[in-house]
Amino acid sequence: MQVIKPNNYTIEDLKVDQKWQEKIKMTEEMVNSFIKLTGDCALSHVDNAHAVKMGFERCILHGFLVNSGYSRILGMFLPGCNTVIHKVQIDMIAPVLVGDIITYEVKIDKISPAVKAVHLKLSAVNQKGVLVNKGSAVCVFRL
Repeated sequence: MQVIKPNNYTIEDLKVDQKWQEKIKMTEEMVNSFIKLTGDCALSHVDNAHAVKMGFERCILHGFLVNSGYSRILGMFLPGCNTVIHKVQIDMIAPVLVGDIITYEVKIDKISPAVKAVHLKLSAVNQKGVLVNKGSAVCVFRL
Protein backbone atom coordinates (compact mmCIF):
# COMPACT_ATOMS: atom_id res chain seq x y z
CA MET A 1 0.00 0.00 0.00
CA GLN A 2 1.27 3.44 -0.93
CA VAL A 3 2.13 5.69 2.03
CA ILE A 4 0.11 8.89 1.80
CA LYS A 5 0.80 11.94 3.93
CA PRO A 6 -2.18 12.78 6.16
CA ASN A 7 -3.78 16.21 6.34
CA ASN A 8 -2.41 18.21 9.24
CA TYR A 9 -5.44 20.50 9.63
CA THR A 10 -6.13 22.74 12.58
CA ILE A 11 -9.73 23.45 13.54
CA GLU A 12 -9.35 26.90 11.96
CA ASP A 13 -8.55 25.28 8.57
CA LEU A 14 -11.91 23.51 8.37
CA LYS A 15 -15.22 24.74 6.97
CA VAL A 16 -18.80 23.52 7.20
CA ASP A 17 -19.73 21.42 4.11
CA GLN A 18 -16.07 20.55 3.42
CA LYS A 19 -15.96 16.89 2.38
CA TRP A 20 -13.74 13.97 1.45
CA GLN A 21 -14.61 10.92 -0.67
CA GLU A 22 -12.85 7.61 -1.25
CA LYS A 23 -13.74 4.45 -3.18
CA ILE A 24 -12.89 0.99 -1.91
CA LYS A 25 -13.48 -2.31 -3.70
CA MET A 26 -14.57 -4.98 -1.23
CA THR A 27 -12.58 -8.17 -1.73
CA GLU A 28 -12.58 -11.74 -0.45
CA GLU A 29 -9.10 -11.06 0.95
CA MET A 30 -10.53 -8.22 3.08
CA VAL A 31 -13.22 -10.56 4.44
CA ASN A 32 -10.67 -13.26 5.26
CA SER A 33 -8.38 -10.75 6.99
CA PHE A 34 -11.30 -9.40 9.00
CA ILE A 35 -12.32 -12.92 10.07
CA LYS A 36 -8.72 -13.66 11.07
CA LEU A 37 -8.53 -10.41 13.06
CA THR A 38 -11.90 -10.67 14.82
CA GLY A 39 -12.73 -14.37 14.82
CA ASP A 40 -16.21 -13.48 13.52
CA CYS A 41 -17.23 -16.36 11.24
CA ALA A 42 -20.99 -15.88 11.52
CA LEU A 43 -22.68 -18.00 8.86
CA SER A 44 -24.11 -15.00 7.00
CA HIS A 45 -20.49 -14.08 6.14
CA VAL A 46 -19.06 -17.49 5.26
CA ASP A 47 -21.88 -19.80 4.11
CA ASN A 48 -23.73 -18.82 0.93
CA ALA A 49 -26.60 -21.27 1.56
CA HIS A 50 -27.18 -19.80 5.00
CA ALA A 51 -27.00 -16.23 3.66
CA VAL A 52 -29.58 -17.11 1.00
CA LYS A 53 -31.89 -18.61 3.66
CA MET A 54 -31.60 -15.27 5.48
CA GLY A 55 -32.83 -13.48 2.33
CA PHE A 56 -29.52 -12.30 0.91
CA GLU A 57 -28.21 -12.87 -2.60
CA ARG A 58 -25.08 -14.54 -1.13
CA CYS A 59 -22.68 -13.99 1.77
CA ILE A 60 -22.67 -10.45 3.08
CA LEU A 61 -19.70 -8.51 4.40
CA HIS A 62 -19.38 -7.80 8.10
CA GLY A 63 -20.93 -4.46 8.99
CA PHE A 64 -17.87 -3.43 10.97
CA LEU A 65 -15.65 -4.27 8.00
CA VAL A 66 -17.74 -2.03 5.76
CA ASN A 67 -17.78 0.71 8.40
CA SER A 68 -13.99 0.57 8.71
CA GLY A 69 -13.73 2.55 5.46
CA TYR A 70 -14.37 5.67 7.51
CA SER A 71 -11.37 5.14 9.78
CA ARG A 72 -8.76 6.13 7.20
CA ILE A 73 -10.72 9.20 6.10
CA LEU A 74 -11.37 10.50 9.62
CA GLY A 75 -7.88 9.84 10.90
CA MET A 76 -5.89 10.95 7.88
CA PHE A 77 -7.87 13.32 5.70
CA LEU A 78 -10.98 14.90 7.22
CA PRO A 79 -10.69 16.14 9.88
CA GLY A 80 -7.21 14.63 9.80
CA CYS A 81 -4.33 13.51 11.96
CA ASN A 82 -4.67 16.11 14.75
CA THR A 83 -7.96 14.62 15.92
CA VAL A 84 -9.25 11.50 17.61
CA ILE A 85 -12.66 9.96 17.14
CA HIS A 86 -14.89 10.70 20.10
CA LYS A 87 -18.20 9.26 18.88
CA VAL A 88 -19.51 7.35 15.86
CA GLN A 89 -23.04 6.28 14.97
CA ILE A 90 -23.68 4.30 11.80
CA ASP A 91 -26.94 2.83 10.50
CA MET A 92 -26.40 -0.16 8.20
CA ILE A 93 -29.05 0.09 5.52
CA ALA A 94 -28.22 -2.34 2.70
CA PRO A 95 -25.99 -5.42 2.45
CA VAL A 96 -22.53 -5.19 0.92
CA LEU A 97 -21.15 -8.10 -1.11
CA VAL A 98 -17.66 -9.12 -2.18
CA GLY A 99 -16.89 -7.18 -5.37
CA ASP A 100 -18.97 -4.14 -4.46
CA ILE A 101 -17.26 -0.78 -4.86
CA ILE A 102 -18.18 1.49 -1.97
CA THR A 103 -17.82 5.26 -2.14
CA TYR A 104 -17.43 6.73 1.33
CA GLU A 105 -18.16 10.38 2.00
CA VAL A 106 -17.36 12.36 5.13
CA LYS A 107 -18.76 15.90 5.28
CA ILE A 108 -18.36 18.53 7.99
CA ASP A 109 -21.76 19.33 9.47
CA LYS A 110 -20.76 21.58 12.37
CA ILE A 111 -17.61 22.95 13.97
CA SER A 112 -17.52 23.60 17.73
CA PRO A 113 -14.36 25.67 18.38
CA ALA A 114 -15.05 26.04 22.13
CA VAL A 115 -14.62 22.29 22.65
CA LYS A 116 -12.34 21.74 19.63
CA ALA A 117 -14.83 19.32 18.05
CA VAL A 118 -15.94 18.66 14.49
CA HIS A 119 -19.32 17.03 13.80
CA LEU A 120 -19.38 15.03 10.58
CA LYS A 121 -21.98 13.30 8.42
CA LEU A 122 -21.02 9.89 7.06
CA SER A 123 -22.48 8.09 4.06
CA ALA A 124 -21.53 5.23 1.79
CA VAL A 125 -23.05 4.13 -1.51
CA ASN A 126 -22.30 1.13 -3.70
CA GLN A 127 -21.51 1.12 -7.41
CA LYS A 128 -25.26 1.05 -8.18
CA GLY A 129 -25.85 4.25 -6.18
CA VAL A 130 -27.56 2.37 -3.32
CA LEU A 131 -26.99 3.89 0.12
CA VAL A 132 -25.45 1.08 2.20
CA ASN A 133 -24.91 3.02 5.41
CA LYS A 134 -25.11 6.49 6.90
CA GLY A 135 -24.31 8.10 10.17
CA SER A 136 -22.38 10.69 12.08
CA ALA A 137 -19.11 11.15 13.91
CA VAL A 138 -17.55 13.62 16.30
CA CYS A 139 -13.80 14.12 16.20
CA VAL A 140 -11.89 16.18 18.75
CA PHE A 141 -8.69 18.11 18.14
CA ARG A 142 -5.90 17.15 20.53
CA LEU A 143 -3.34 19.66 19.21
